[in-house]
Amino acid sequence: MTKNMDVVRVCCSDGVRVSELKMLLRSSSVFSTIFDGDTITEEIPFDFGSDLFTKYLEFLKHARAPGKLKYEKFEKAISMAIKWGMDDFCDTVISDNSHCTGDLETAVSYEVAKMIRKFLKTRKSENLAKWEKSLIRLHTISIRKNEYQKKIENMKTEIMEELELNIQKISREISAKIKEREKQWAFLENQKVGEMNANIKRLREKCGQKIVELNKQHSSERQRIRKYALRRKLNKRRKNLEEKHKREMISEIKRLKNSQQEEKKASLEVLEEEIRKVNEELKVDIEVMRKDFANKIVLKETKLKQRLTNELASI
Repeated sequence: MTKNMDVVRVCCSDGVRVSELKMLLRSSSVFSTIFDGDTITEEIPFDFGSDLFTKYLEFLKHARAPGKLKYEKFEKAISMAIKWGMDDFCDTVISDNSHCTGDLETAVSYEVAKMIRKFLKTRKSENLAKWEKSLIRLHTISIRKNEYQKKIENMKTEIMEELELNIQKISREISAKIKEREKQWAFLENQKVGEMNANIKRLREKCGQKIVELNKQHSSERQRIRKYALRRKLNKRRKNLEEKHKREMISEIKRLKNSQQEEKKASLEVLEEEIRKVNEELKVDIEVMRKDFANKIVLKETKLKQRLTNELASI
């Protein structure tokens, strides 16, 4: 028996050892490379199950196609065939499972779907058109679209949450500034009221002093007058002067209070105008922020959709 008729043991991942002719296994480019590099090897570790390896051997020996592979068997068969250079077997597996009608009995990941397309394109296989219409590929596309839709929704949620946090932050800052300004205004107004009350107190004291002086003068004059009629006239004159001083005092107090109220009203209008402008600026800033974040969403969504388009074109 020639060297090419030597037998080698293939140790599958499930522990099963399969003895087979090296010459037969050379149909796999990887096995062939191993044999070329190590002519005396008797055992080769194989990282797939014996059931798939047996299907490959049946394909080599009897041209028996693997047929429809359910669930994860199809993906594993593709991964095995591409990794180990079992090109004819891989092409047949893809062909047997690329039906476009009936029930979907298996599915593949995006990575394996990409491997399939690349393999068929490189091989210039006539099964590429069949694969493109297959239920498996369409299912993979549907899953990928759903994944990207979730990515887009999550992205939008994250950006809107960030926007809301920024709006809350700037609103709190503006609110704090307004409260501080109102506090300053109230402090100044209280100072003004204090000054007005002090002036009113001085006016009353001054009026009181005038009345005291008036009474002293009246008492001195009255002592010199003996006639009742003259005394009565003097009393009336004193009373009139006292009332005059009081009226002048009351008039001045009213003037001070009215002046203070008018100043307060004017300063309050200024304050309210300042607050209105600040709130208007806040609205503008928030609107600009919303537009910026909307543009950010559009940009990221466009990039994600373009990436999805590129990915779908690769499977």
